[in-house]
Amino acid sequence: MFVLAIYFVINFGYSFGLKNIPILDIILLAAGFVLRVKAGSVIAYIPLSEWIIIMVFLLALFMAIGKRRDDVILKINSGVDMRKSIKGYNLELLNTLLALICAVIIVSYFMYTMSEETMTKMGTHRLYYTCLFVMAGIMRYLQIIFVVADSGSPTKILYKDRFIQIVLLLWIASYIAIIYVKDVKLFE
Repeated sequence: MFVLAIYFVINFGYSFGLKNIPILDIILLAAGFVLRVKAGSVIAYIPLSEWIIIMVFLLALFMAIGKRRDDVILKINSGVDMRKSIKGYNLELLNTLLALICAVIIVSYFMYTMSEETMTKMGTHRLYYTCLFVMAGIMRYLQIIFVVADSGSPTKILYKDRFIQIVLLLWIASYIAIIYVKDVKLFE
């Protein structure tokens, strides 16, 4: 119940002005995702590891920064302000934040795959092989927004970029294979 109360307080604050404060707006969005996941785990009686909470927060922050970057590009190209908080952002800041959050996501994922808790829970020490796909997906995303100069929205890119879709499928397949196919010598 406490989690839902915090979630409603954050949503109320966000709706009535906090969304207009740069940086705080994206942090509150990411915190909202974490609280929804936490509420779901409480309702379903499923314990969450700290790693899940960290990764949900980082990925939600990544998506929020990507969306703000799209909003800034729209403002540059058409003069349209999508939201008041855009006045506190520019492309240089958002590009720096994206690079920073991408690095933190990669390092956090490496740490997750090599943590004792994860290795014990998953029954393998080989999950670090999946880091290749995480890095490939993030590098492709950065290539799309900086070189191809396409949309910075991670969800839009996920829906239309075949490379990222394949990397995501390979990541899922490798994760499942490493956990459930213990006799394959490929992962030795």
